[in-house]
Amino acid sequence: MPHSKSATCLFNIIQKSKEPLREYIRRFNMERLQIPDLDSSVQLIAAKKGVRHKRLKWELELHPLATMEKFLTIAHEYIRTKEAVGGETQITGKRDDAAGSSSSSDLATPFAFGSRRHVNPERASNPGLIYDLGTADYLNYLCIQELDTDIYVFRTRDGSGRIKLVEHGGWPCWLDDFTLYFHRKSDDGWWSVYRAILPRQRTIPSIRAGSVVVERVTPPGVHAFTPAASPGNKSFIALATRRPTSDFRHIELLDLVRNEFREVTRPVSPQAHHFNPFLSYDSTRVGYHRCRGSNNGGTRSPLLLENLPSPAPEISLFRIDGSFPSFSPDGNRIAYAGFPGVYVVNRDGSGKREVFPGTAFATAWDWKRKGVIYTSAGPTFAEESTEVDVISITVDGDEMGQYKKLTIGGQNNAFPSPSPDGKWVVFRSGRSGHKNLYVMDALEGERAGVRRLTEGPWTDTMCNWSPDGEWIAFASDRDNPGGGSFAIYFIHPNGTGLKKVVHSGEGGRTNHPWFSPDGKSLVFTSDYAAVSAEPIANPHHYQPYGDIFIARSDGSGIRRLTHNSYEDGTPSWGPMFMRPIDVVESPFGGPRCSFDDCHWLGLRPDNKAGNLGCQTRTQQASA
Repeated sequence: MPHSKSATCLFNIIQKSKEPLREYIRRFNMERLQIPDLDSSVQLIAAKKGVRHKRLKWELELHPLATMEKFLTIAHEYIRTKEAVGGETQITGKRDDAAGSSSSSDLATPFAFGSRRHVNPERASNPGLIYDLGTADYLNYLCIQELDTDIYVFRTRDGSGRIKLVEHGGWPCWLDDFTLYFHRKSDDGWWSVYRAILPRQRTIPSIRAGSVVVERVTPPGVHAFTPAASPGNKSFIALATRRPTSDFRHIELLDLVRNEFREVTRPVSPQAHHFNPFLSYDSTRVGYHRCRGSNNGGTRSPLLLENLPSPAPEISLFRIDGSFPSFSPDGNRIAYAGFPGVYVVNRDGSGKREVFPGTAFATAWDWKRKGVIYTSAGPTFAEESTEVDVISITVDGDEMGQYKKLTIGGQNNAFPSPSPDGKWVVFRSGRSGHKNLYVMDALEGERAGVRRLTEGPWTDTMCNWSPDGEWIAFASDRDNPGGGSFAIYFIHPNGTGLKKVVHSGEGGRTNHPWFSPDGKSLVFTSDYAAVSAEPIANPHHYQPYGDIFIARSDGSGIRRLTHNSYEDGTPSWGPMFMRPIDVVESPFGGPRCSFDDCHWLGLRPDNKAGNLGCQTRTQQASA
């Protein structure tokens, strides 16, 4: 069709060398939105033509697009993962205390989970660019901003005398017995530091919130949070700031007498983030958190597998620099998703190989066919009709890297798990309009037959077949469909015996079940432990809750394994105990300190705070 001069301009917008995809999309959207009544097909052709990322081009070829909206969805997924996400994983094992090693009879138990997802330092000039993508639904998934907490005081000797002093506040710190500082998100959208002044004529137990004077300390136009005070000098406080003129969070001092800021970290290290200041008791020194990159004293290479303290001595706990890990049946290899790409490494983290280049999630090894893994090719956290397919990948021999599409129709077919006899694969699919479980032939897929395992207007997902073949564990929101609450259920492969095994509170989430090698236990991720820190105190990540738990296969004996302020998820359980010395440093390079500040701070070039209201999406749990 003929193009107007304005439409032709779109074909001149080409992704520059080393330009982040997000910046290219931003420039393209700014141009296309200024052209009235422009045919969507023309927009789509121009947008695809300008892309220079080879992996994204491969994605576009794998999933032919019909609309500009679908292009933006896949582009956003690429940005969110390739340019924004690096997951982590853990592993556990059962120790042979007598021999100090593991054997097949010990049923040793390594497992893995995705965790602490940070963003790539490639950042756009406008941190509010998420709106430019036209994908507001994703915005709800991307963040939980403020916990909406109140501030209380109580006696240190026994915890009694609990009194609420301040409504809507967090990160409190005492300056003296009658003055404390805290932060909150103000009505104008800026995070600010406030001061609460207690009445001096009253004792703490008699104080009520209405008698406490609250004053705003920091002005609009700058985000200020995580204050720190010290009784050694009451004339200043330390705080972290994020200014519209900088892409980085820095530590500053605020002179309370002159009402002036003094920079601490920007003159020394302007191109790094600094978090959560603290003051010495005599106020002569200020400390803070920051990442030490390879150019600043960092001598060791990052670990692909990082050992973590395990509260259970029979279990070894590791985190992998990836997502959705799974162990080969002999425990000698690990497959994981790299967003994009599926990779296989040796159990010590060496020998990394890419076996699939596209975006994929959830991995599982075939129990019988050596060197065959299953995964879901397509975007995560998508609607039922989104094109996602289960594929099998050959990772060894002459056919290494070859894959076979097992599902038909592409209606969000995901989370494959093979039966221990190697004959079947259970997976979830949105083909009915709801995400339910299905079983198909492991070799030929749906072409050799498929049968429905669960049915209902809810989401059944994240399935895992037990080692004895008797049960399939899965996560479901059937108690309150669409309400965001997930629990773990078991069902026999023939569709009988449905039962709830691990409960979740109202609105709670218990997901990603995985059987232990002996089938007697489960590992899963849950929000049982709520949150461990305010999201504003950390780099950008998706949600501030989610830890790894284990339980007996009947749901009893729940034990918590991880405890941190990030999201830990997608666990896997392997057959051998692993010691910290059994892993190697990563030889694969990659950026150090590759995280970004909280995207939802919403800084704008016009010095106004962006109003990026966030909600938790139901799809966050159902993927």
